[in-house]
Amino acid sequence: MRRDGKIYQRLDMSGYKEISDFVLKYDYCCGCGVCAGVCPQDALQIRFNESGEYRPYLVGSCTDCGLCSMVCPFVNGNPDEDDIGCMHFAGVSGTKHTSETGYYLSCLMGHSTVDGHQKNGASGGMATWMLETLLRLGEVERVACVRPRSGGHPLFEFVICQNIKEVRACSRSSYYPVEISSIVRQILSDRKRYAVIGLPCVCKALRLCAQANPRLRDRVKYILGLTCGHGLSSHFSEYVFGMAGGKPCELHALSFRVKSVQRCLAECGTVLVGRNAEGEYERQITWSQGVWPLFKNRYFTPLACDLCDDVFAECADATFMDAWLPEYARDREGHSIVLIRNPAIRSILQEHVRIGCALAPIDVGRVVQSQKGALRCKRAELPVRMEIFRRLINACIPRRSHVPGRSVGFVQRLLVEAQWRIARRSSTEWRQADRRIDTFRQRTRYLERHLLWLNCFMMIRRSPLSAIKKMVRKVCKLLPM
Repeated sequence: MRRDGKIYQRLDMSGYKEISDFVLKYDYCCGCGVCAGVCPQDALQIRFNESGEYRPYLVGSCTDCGLCSMVCPFVNGNPDEDDIGCMHFAGVSGTKHTSETGYYLSCLMGHSTVDGHQKNGASGGMATWMLETLLRLGEVERVACVRPRSGGHPLFEFVICQNIKEVRACSRSSYYPVEISSIVRQILSDRKRYAVIGLPCVCKALRLCAQANPRLRDRVKYILGLTCGHGLSSHFSEYVFGMAGGKPCELHALSFRVKSVQRCLAECGTVLVGRNAEGEYERQITWSQGVWPLFKNRYFTPLACDLCDDVFAECADATFMDAWLPEYARDREGHSIVLIRNPAIRSILQEHVRIGCALAPIDVGRVVQSQKGALRCKRAELPVRMEIFRRLINACIPRRSHVPGRSVGFVQRLLVEAQWRIARRSSTEWRQADRRIDTFRQRTRYLERHLLWLNCFMMIRRSPLSAIKKMVRKVCKLLPM
């Protein structure tokens, strides 16, 4: 297949065979669930696998209609983020483009002034404000977003909200796998106008689904995105609960990024609830108490996330993100950045900017700077992970829009390879350790020590004095008492 002067490989497969013999065989699946939702025979069901990741399973009769492979964001030959962005946004007057953000009309930064949005939201509450405004103006009749569950596993799920109160219950982040198959089925059977908010892979799958199914294209009026560094399996939450002093098998509910007036946003807390025969009990832990190193070093990261390059949800009508900028390093409430691609979203913000939110323009360069960590992982380090994958598995890699020509330095390459081993081994070791945190740490100590020395070396290169102090503290923690 030739597109824009480039040649891409289209596998000689179709329908579920392409999903099973390519996406599932090599573990490229991101678990979004759109393939199961669009299947006209309801032949696919999304369930957790043993690694705590969602996967489609064939449970019915497949007629090989090909819809599942047409909507999969990891099937070769399907349009990529640049293709989809060009199709939907390139023709809009005033649209600009960067390799990092894709197409965009304008960029704004600020926060919602509606009571409770900023306090209960992941950052400045602008995503919640936008969803509520779309409902209030009658632009949409339903909103699909992620809400925590209190009934045990799974701990988060996509739900359909019909009013503002229901939207506000979905305002925090969820570092947990979710799938949207049931929502897609309801949209296809319901004559309502919808707005859907999700991670980049969900946004791309919905765009592909809209191309293949006119009913979904007519009913999903807005697709809103969230920036993403990488996803996590359900084992991440279990491990964090164990770190906080709970029993991983008893995890019943949790809330991420709980804000406090005593802590800056980067030090936000996680509240976890366990349930046993004696009743419910609560544990709390902050990101600096061990959660951030888990995330940074890519523990429990699915393979699909290690081979993804979309940070800014380039297929979405607007993307919402945290303002991770130096001047907001000690921010306790949080600020949002909004990257706008759809002129209708821009008009709503311009007309209602004084009703419940405080926003100001921000340069796209600052937007890119705010997500420099995610961009380093998903762009600069991507060639190293692709090279590792080719070396280990002789298979065709799903094509990516942005693979940089330059690679990283030697030490950074070693760090990426160590993180790759952590990502691939952590779920297996967690399962084999029978979810016992001490056993897991013993089984992964050799990987942890390797990562420690590489991270220390990188810190010494950047800032010798402060790095030496941090290195001494980390090494002392590993020494036996």
